[in-house]
Amino acid sequence: MNETVKLINDAEVNILKKEGLKEITFEFILPAYKYPFTNFRYGYESPQHFLSKIERLKREQRPFQFIIVRQYPTGKNYFNTNIKVSLEDYDVSDDTDEFMDIKVSVKLKEYKNPRSTTLELLEDKLGAYITMPRGITKIIDRVYTTKAGEVLWQICREQTGGLERLGEIMNENGLNSLNQYLPGVLRIGNK
Repeated sequence: MNETVKLINDAEVNILKKEGLKEITFEFILPAYKYPFTNFRYGYESPQHFLSKIERLKREQRPFQFIIVRQYPTGKNYFNTNIKVSLEDYDVSDDTDEFMDIKVSVKLKEYKNPRSTTLELLEDKLGAYITMPRGITKIIDRVYTTKAGEVLWQICREQTGGLERLGEIMNENGLNSLNQYLPGVLRIGNK
């Protein structure tokens, strides 16, 4: 949310900030009867059925998908809302003008998974990128499993396309000879 700061000379400055997580607040009525205007997917359910689902969402403290489908009276789609949220709070009231119906006020907050990561293998399948939340990307070093009789300069030329990075690879692996036998795994680094 933006912030207004008052300066010494009574002037004001508006500090613009990035948008935070969205908050969604709304009210709805749980009908006590199957009215002609109601449309239930699997047949009429009592208000208690839906209240128990809302209570479970609050108690389990797990995010869920919040979907609203909006349509014109003709049935043509207008626009939809589809967002992962958590149930922050809700309030139940029977303060409605209708007989026995229940009014529910709900407060939802957008949920973003802080642990979501993506692993993307490089074309040569010897290295990978890990993309972490908030756009942070860490490059995992490429590795090469050596075979009997291979030497460093040959591996460098085959894996990097030349010998330009030979010194860097030697330092990275603690090597001091071009003809040194390299059993095991050799760190090639990133391209």
